[in-house]
Amino acid sequence: MNRCINVDWLAIHAKGVLNRLGTRWYGMHQREYGSKFFSECWDQIDHEDNDKIATIQAVPYSPIIPKDTVIVQYANRYLYRKDIMSKITSSMFDAHLVPVGYSRIDIACDFNRFDNNLNPINLIKGFMENKYLKRGVTSYTLIGDQKLEGHHYEYIRFGKRNSGICVYLYNKSLELEQVKNKEYIRQAWAEAGLRLDVPVWRLEFSIDPSLMRFKVRKSDQDLDLLNFQDMRPAIWENIVDCLVEKYFDFRINDGSRRSDRMKRVSLFPANCKTTLQVSRRENMADCGRMDKVLLKRLLDPKGAYRIDDQDINDIAALDAAAEVIIRRKGLEDYATRIHNSAYKS
Repeated sequence: MNRCINVDWLAIHAKGVLNRLGTRWYGMHQREYGSKFFSECWDQIDHEDNDKIATIQAVPYSPIIPKDTVIVQYANRYLYRKDIMSKITSSMFDAHLVPVGYSRIDIACDFNRFDNNLNPINLIKGFMENKYLKRGVTSYTLIGDQKLEGHHYEYIRFGKRNSGICVYLYNKSLELEQVKNKEYIRQAWAEAGLRLDVPVWRLEFSIDPSLMRFKVRKSDQDLDLLNFQDMRPAIWENIVDCLVEKYFDFRINDGSRRSDRMKRVSLFPANCKTTLQVSRRENMADCGRMDKVLLKRLLDPKGAYRIDDQDINDIAALDAAAEVIIRRKGLEDYATRIHNSAYKS
């Protein structure tokens, strides 16, 4: 089967004194307003095609976040270029920024049907009818439509948006038709050998790298996601296969008590083997959802508690409380990425 694998969302946590003047290769255009958590917002323009390559957020409002913290979110169109990783390297260098880590990565695997010609709709139907049992996280969000011939499913999500891994399966062709057509995605499908006259489905993994880690099985070493020169398409395929193996595992229900002994539903060809393994970072094990909710409110006192800039003592108290939570719960990286929840479309 043919697959088209791309990074569909990429935000990088970086540090440095932002070059606001631009260079001969990249221009910098400041937006009129900042973002929810940063006072400045800039568009980095690629002079090669006069198109936006990234949006850069700088100068955080909260004193808890270091002043040299910057969030760089790359434009969706650019992520589908074959030279995106070299572009990231050059754009970071020209902006005078040093990458610290990924704030968020969404990896998309597009295809027409699963292995053995299994229609994604039938996988969802089989799951809803208990013909297929999912291992791991089984809580889901489902979107569909009732028709005369029965229920027609278009989208299913496993996991919560604030968890380390969130998994989506949906009809991408339908989304492009109903929401926004993106010809560069269709072009990527055609180049990958997908059929465009039938629905293209997307299996998407939204990853919070502050919570998850990837290791190479044989060496037990962490995969260096910040080594942009080494992040070739084959690596992204390896990551997808690793995530499918652990987070998109369906078994054929044979009525026995142990699902791990049931036959696995073949979703991708058997030759799709991963050399990676993924796990949750140990230092985040004791961090609960309420810790993150509280931290998010503390870092946004104007919105959560309607405190204005003149309430200096109150703001200082909230900042001190946030600092304690960040330190004791290991949420330093999360504090710099908390703004991302306001952006996913």
